[in-house]
Amino acid sequence: MAINIEWQVKPPAKKEDNPQLFPRIIDSETVGEKQLAELMASHGSLTRGNAEAALSDMAEVMADLLREGKTIHIPGLGSFKLSIGTDAEIHPDSDRRMQSVVVRGVSFQPDQEFMDAIGRPAFHWKPTTGVAIAPSVSQLIPRLKVYFQTHDSLTRPAFEQLFGLKRTTAYIRLKQLEEMGVIQAVGNGKGTKYVSGKGILFNASEVVTDKQRV
Repeated sequence: MAINIEWQVKPPAKKEDNPQLFPRIIDSETVGEKQLAELMASHGSLTRGNAEAALSDMAEVMADLLREGKTIHIPGLGSFKLSIGTDAEIHPDSDRRMQSVVVRGVSFQPDQEFMDAIGRPAFHWKPTTGVAIAPSVSQLIPRLKVYFQTHDSLTRPAFEQLFGLKRTTAYIRLKQLEEMGVIQAVGNGKGTKYVSGKGILFNASEVVTDKQRV
């Protein structure tokens, strides 16, 4: 199952810079203790009840160890340790430096084995109102290049969904890409499909006509 993400706009540090987009996971389901225990029981010899008890005991033991400042390493998973900070600005001559220390949270450093097990998840772009700026032609070119490595053609509705574009914007972008030779239209009307064109080999940074387009 693909992970739903949205692209959000990060305001530029300088007015003359272009806005940057960053991905964020959305619609993430929270797996509770009972469901996790059921999954553990299905993977091993533990019953669901024993798995729930083990999870509860593990939480208590880890809390005790972290409270002592210890780092907990679970092979195949990773390491846990406290993340600390201060609740005020502390200077070298401050007499309340120790009283200001607070726990910020618990940091987790995964083992490489754990990361390898996760692998490379599939992501699905689910457009929301979080993105106010449609991708430009120069941004679409490298992504289309990747797309056509595993697909023979692309329809307009699929183009809209793939890049989170409104119908009018998708139509404009397709025309721009076709004029540049990045894609080639095959067929007419609703049956029109777009295939890779020679222009898809262009370097996206070399596309300058995009600045004058919608």
